Amino acid sequence: ASSSLCRWVLEHGNAELFYTVLLFLDDAWALRAASCVCSGWRRLLDRAAADGAAAIWSASTLTAPRGRGWASLRATRPGDKVRLLPGSFPSPLELSHPLELTGAPGHATHLTGPLILRGSSTAGRVGLLRSLHLSHFYNPAVTLLGGAWRFEGCTIDSSRRTARAVAGVVLRGGASLELVGCTIISASAAVNLCEAGCALTATSSCFRNVKSGVLCERGGSVTVFGCRFDALSGSDVGLRLSADTTGDVRASSASRPGALWGRMAPPPGVVFVEAAEEDVDVVAVEAGMGGMLLHAAGAPQAA
Repeated sequence: ASSSLCRWVLEHGNAELFYTVLLFLDDAWALRAASCVCSGWRRLLDRAAADGAAAIWSASTLTAPRGRGWASLRATRPGDKVRLLPGSFPSPLELSHPLELTGAPGHATHLTGPLILRGSSTAGRVGLLRSLHLSHFYNPAVTLLGGAWRFEGCTIDSSRRTARAVAGVVLRGGASLELVGCTIISASAAVNLCEAGCALTATSSCFRNVKSGVLCERGGSVTVFGCRFDALSGSDVGLRLSADTTGDVRASSASRPGALWGRMAPPPGVVFVEAAEEDVDVVAVEAGMGGMLLHAAGAPQAA
């Protein structure tokens, strides 16, 4: 039947109906299987050949099968959307392109192997991690080596409970990261910007039991809005920024006086506006994790 459909579409030279029907298919594995077994399907599904094929691929989602999660991710292409089933994924993973990676609801998808993500220079292409639970200790949970990335509703913690792991997320190679509603717990630094060309935007996120919430070693750009820094030790500091860091810090607070900046003043290139009590509204507390998701009035909204 599939071969007959392909022949009919190719003979009549009009694939609009074909593409319209396939847009309702929410399984990219089925598309790939079809394109592998039939040359006609392969021609119709060539995403570079027609706008209709590109729309089909952009609307479809890969569901990584159990036991083959990482193998499935290695087979993805830039911009693919991948859904991970509940369970634990212990193996390391390195990706050389941005994609959308979504875990099961309730942080039921647990990643214990370090992720190394290489971005793309393609303008407007942003990699996305959503609703994932990542644990680590000797290696950063995520290392970004360039490109633009966005984390939504993710939790990163130490695999040894309260013992502090190394930095949760490390940025290199001019990478940029947007954290939205994330929680990072028990680490030497929640986010470490290692190079001047890196950039961080953190909104409505919580950093707990970390020596440094945001650490900038050699400058970079930092924007923090509506975030909470829970300092458990007297030496814990929310923002540890080098003098050449630029950015904007507003409506963010620490659990004890002076812990946001420690003994250091904000760098000259960072605009700092202290949080007023009426500006911060605690809307959720993650049970058992100690993290807070904060939404501040006037916080920038994602497009």
